[in-house]
Amino acid sequence: LHKHRRRILAAGLTLLAALLLFPNVPHRARAWERGPQRDAALRAAGWGVNGSAALLLQDHLSDRRGYVAQDLRADRIPRVWGQDLVLTAKVRALSRPLWVCLSVADRDGQSTACDRVSTTWQALAVRRRVRRGTPFLRVVVGVGAPHYGPATGDALVDDVVLRRVGREENLLQNGRAEAPLSRPRLLADRVARLFHLAPTHVYTPARWRYPLPEKLALAAAVLFASFWGNFGWLQYPLPLPVYLLLALVTLASLMGAVRGSRSAPTGERRLLLFDAAAVALALAGSMTPVLAADWLPQGRYLFPVLLPMLALGLRGLDAWRPREWSPGRWMAVWVAGAAAFSLATLAWVVTLWYTPW
Repeated sequence: LHKHRRRILAAGLTLLAALLLFPNVPHRARAWERGPQRDAALRAAGWGVNGSAALLLQDHLSDRRGYVAQDLRADRIPRVWGQDLVLTAKVRALSRPLWVCLSVADRDGQSTACDRVSTTWQALAVRRRVRRGTPFLRVVVGVGAPHYGPATGDALVDDVVLRRVGREENLLQNGRAEAPLSRPRLLADRVARLFHLAPTHVYTPARWRYPLPEKLALAAAVLFASFWGNFGWLQYPLPLPVYLLLALVTLASLMGAVRGSRSAPTGERRLLLFDAAAVALALAGSMTPVLAADWLPQGRYLFPVLLPMLALGLRGLDAWRPREWSPGRWMAVWVAGAAAFSLATLAWVVTLWYTPW
């Protein structure tokens, strides 16, 4: 790296200059996704109703119809509970008449309106009442009608408005496709796709079921509990007080590791940092899919870093050793406690659930 630092610096400056000179991607629309590719929606500048931009629907597949979609932001979902919504849009065929459908979908189903459109602009509308408690709402504009067989072709969509009856506020983002997708966001989408995450320009249904902080807290709790012990395909957990005690011991060991690393020799400190990096990488790999999928991690995903975790834990517990105690005596207490915990779990949890008597 030292030999090639000039090249690395030049590449970084070139990338920064490109982002500053070309901050947007004109042919991609912000806040809209294109299906079934789940990529940023296409944007056609100058093809809108009044010469502005419009969303471009391309459908050249016989088995899966093309569409554009947008998920209502999570913070706006409670505002539509119990409300009648109206979705309107102006649509037209690009070269030949074809069917176009508008849909509003939520947890309970969807409302759809379809019409055959020509090469001149015409309005479509659909109405739906949203029940209280629905965790998501999605707007879809697609080419073709399901009951008329496969249809291919291109269409333009403009002035997409989702509003509550009696109000004029548009609940959607970028309904007229005036805002192009930013280039940093496009790069983030490419990275997300590389690691099989959700595109960053849309809210996926997995993000609607729980607010993100609550979902991360739930995932961390499930990961912690299943790491220490949750048997029978996560059906037979340990008693809650046991988890609380384990959490206190874990927290104490973490605090002790930080405390002990400050006074440790340089070689040991580097080894502790390496162990901490390995554990952090395993935690990130276990928690990152939670951001994009309706999924919770399991403690067995941390088993590859058991040795680094053990090293950090022993160093952390040693930091709380009384001065009058020898290291061997102190560790013997914890080893005996771990053995007693394992035997008690086997006798009073595992055996209780897996034996017929």
